[in-house]
Amino acid sequence: APDVVGRGDEAVAAVRRRPGSSIVVAMDLLRAGRGCAVVSAGHSGAVVAAAVLHLGRLPGIQRPALGIPFPTTVGKWVLVIDAGAVVDPRPQWLVQQAALAAGYVRTVWGVEEPRIGLLSNGEEPEKGNRLVRETHHLLAQAFGAQFAGNVEPHQIPDGPVDVVVCDGFTGNILLKTAEGVAALIQRVLRDALRRHWYTALLGLMLRPTLRREMLRLDYRTYGGVPLLGVNGLVYVAHGRSDAYAMRRAVQAAAQAARAGLLARLERVAAEQSAVEAEATDR
Repeated sequence: APDVVGRGDEAVAAVRRRPGSSIVVAMDLLRAGRGCAVVSAGHSGAVVAAAVLHLGRLPGIQRPALGIPFPTTVGKWVLVIDAGAVVDPRPQWLVQQAALAAGYVRTVWGVEEPRIGLLSNGEEPEKGNRLVRETHHLLAQAFGAQFAGNVEPHQIPDGPVDVVVCDGFTGNILLKTAEGVAALIQRVLRDALRRHWYTALLGLMLRPTLRREMLRLDYRTYGGVPLLGVNGLVYVAHGRSDAYAMRRAVQAAAQAARAGLLARLERVAAEQSAVEAEATDR
């Protein structure tokens, strides 16, 4: 790969202008069947653009989305979708993304009947902006009892649902806020335990436990996040990823490939397309 997409490059233009970049080369190798997945910590917009342009979308899926694993207090993960791929979606796109996320949770996490929630500023169906209210109606129609209704941000860590649906702008803000809060907690604890000799001694005793628990809040634990809706397995890693984070991202992609995630998502997309076609005919 003789070329590179820079952080300041415009995503689609860079993908078209730089066919020798590692992101484009990786997508072409995946499309040619010379790999099971692509993992990249590069320009996330360029990764999404290259995946759409070189792999294509799954039939019936208008826009792909990024699913972010979110830690909870009950020992499980919640998949937040979308986390930045589409910042200004239509309600129907969010329904499609919810179906893809449910397929991911079933296949990779083994949750047979994933519960789906819609991120909003209140639990009542009439809360939220126009996008949220219209999406609420469509999700209730599409998923029935599987749809748990609106979920407020502070409820996510309690794990009331398995999938949280939102637009990419909101999801990205949620993710980065959570990362900032986790970093704040780490700094506050570290400073407090270093303040006196006896707190330092306590910190030394607690270090293994604290390190293990704080790792749950670290983005490196999940390594990379799936781009759902494209015709291939693509994982986007954090731009600050170190060797541990990259290893975890590769492990996540390999687990998805072994579990047959792409085949499951192809079926989900086909079912979603058939339901939409039937609704249109009516």
